[in-house]
Amino acid sequence: MIIAAIPGADQAIEGFLKVFLSFAASPGFLLFLLLAVAAAWLKSKKGRVKGWTGETVTRVAAIGRLDHGSYRGYHDLYLPRPDGKGTTQIDHVVVSEFGIFVIETKNFSGWIFAGENDRNWTQQHFKKRTSVPNPLHQNKLHTRALRDYLNVPENALVPIVWMPGEAV
Repeated sequence: MIIAAIPGADQAIEGFLKVFLSFAASPGFLLFLLLAVAAAWLKSKKGRVKGWTGETVTRVAAIGRLDHGSYRGYHDLYLPRPDGKGTTQIDHVVVSEFGIFVIETKNFSGWIFAGENDRNWTQQHFKKRTSVPNPLHQNKLHTRALRDYLNVPENALVPIVWMPGEAV
């Protein structure tokens, strides 16, 4: 090792290792290490975590407050697509005497530039722009899939796009 050639380096390395190892064995370091790993994992999964957070807020804060005698909530449903191209995932379905509500949750932030009929919307955070699928179109697909699956008339279904985030 090159450092070992420096006079007194052995004692410095030995002292550093003693301090480091005593700190590394402490509960504080283990907590710090756990938090650092969790932060790195969350950063790598940012989109999924943000989507899960928005769906959880919707499930607990909105749907969870409905009268359970009149409304029944179902979450994270997978149904065959009406075009036969695999499956589609529906965030929430609320069944009541007033209709079947098909809810798509989008936890957007930043500025959203969109038109009802646009294929994609633009999400902007300062200078960074990202294209995102139009959630109105997504929910139209979900509504058709649920209608076909349940064999109910189209007017029994109420599509809703819910955005609990801080988008403008």
